[in-house]
Amino acid sequence: MKVKVKVEKKKPKEVVTAKICPHCRGTNLYYEGGYIFGQKYHCTDCHYRGPFVLERKVEVDEDESVKEL
Repeated sequence: MKVKVKVEKKKPKEVVTAKICPHCRGTNLYYEGGYIFGQKYHCTDCHYRGPFVLERKVEVDEDESVKEL
Protein backbone atom coordinates (compact mmCIF):
# COMPACT_ATOMS: atom_id res chain seq x y z
CA MET A 1 0.00 0.00 0.00
CA LYS A 2 1.35 3.41 -1.00
CA VAL A 3 0.93 6.39 1.26
CA LYS A 4 0.82 9.84 -0.30
CA VAL A 5 2.60 12.53 1.59
CA LYS A 6 1.91 16.14 0.81
CA VAL A 7 5.08 18.21 0.92
CA GLU A 8 4.69 21.95 1.24
CA LYS A 9 7.36 24.12 -0.27
CA LYS A 10 8.56 26.79 2.08
CA LYS A 11 9.28 30.25 0.83
CA PRO A 12 12.86 31.33 1.30
CA LYS A 13 13.39 33.71 4.19
CA GLU A 14 13.84 37.29 3.11
CA VAL A 15 17.02 39.04 4.28
CA VAL A 16 16.71 42.80 4.68
CA THR A 17 18.91 45.53 6.13
CA ALA A 18 17.52 47.38 9.16
CA LYS A 19 18.79 50.84 10.08
CA ILE A 20 19.36 51.36 13.83
CA CYS A 21 19.87 54.56 15.82
CA PRO A 22 23.36 54.74 17.43
CA HIS A 23 22.02 56.44 20.59
CA CYS A 24 18.88 54.54 21.61
CA ARG A 25 19.12 51.45 19.34
CA GLY A 26 15.64 52.21 18.00
CA THR A 27 14.54 51.45 14.46
CA ASN A 28 12.18 54.41 13.96
CA LEU A 29 14.53 56.30 11.64
CA TYR A 30 13.69 58.21 8.53
CA TYR A 31 15.84 59.88 5.91
CA GLU A 32 15.73 63.65 6.27
CA GLY A 33 17.78 64.48 3.19
CA GLY A 34 20.80 66.61 2.75
CA TYR A 35 21.70 67.72 -0.71
CA ILE A 36 24.82 69.68 0.18
CA PHE A 37 25.73 68.16 3.54
CA GLY A 38 25.27 64.47 2.67
CA GLN A 39 22.95 61.94 4.29
CA LYS A 40 21.00 62.92 7.37
CA TYR A 41 18.73 60.65 9.42
CA HIS A 42 16.26 61.52 12.19
CA CYS A 43 15.26 59.15 15.02
CA THR A 44 11.70 59.70 16.25
CA ASP A 45 12.40 57.95 19.59
CA CYS A 46 15.33 60.00 20.93
CA HIS A 47 15.39 62.82 18.31
CA TYR A 48 18.92 61.99 17.16
CA ARG A 49 19.82 63.75 13.91
CA GLY A 50 22.95 62.90 12.02
CA PRO A 51 24.62 61.02 9.21
CA PHE A 52 25.77 58.00 11.25
CA VAL A 53 23.39 55.03 11.61
CA LEU A 54 23.99 51.34 12.27
CA GLU A 55 22.87 48.68 9.80
CA ARG A 56 22.05 45.07 10.65
CA LYS A 57 20.93 42.24 8.41
CA VAL A 58 17.78 40.50 9.63
CA GLU A 59 15.68 37.58 8.37
CA VAL A 60 11.94 38.09 7.92
CA ASP A 61 9.76 34.94 8.04
CA GLU A 62 6.34 34.43 6.47
CA ASP A 63 4.62 35.40 9.72
CA GLU A 64 6.69 38.62 9.74
CA SER A 65 8.80 37.60 12.73
CA VAL A 66 12.29 39.07 12.68
CA LYS A 67 15.51 37.22 13.51
CA GLU A 68 18.98 38.79 13.63
CA LEU A 69 21.79 37.21 11.64
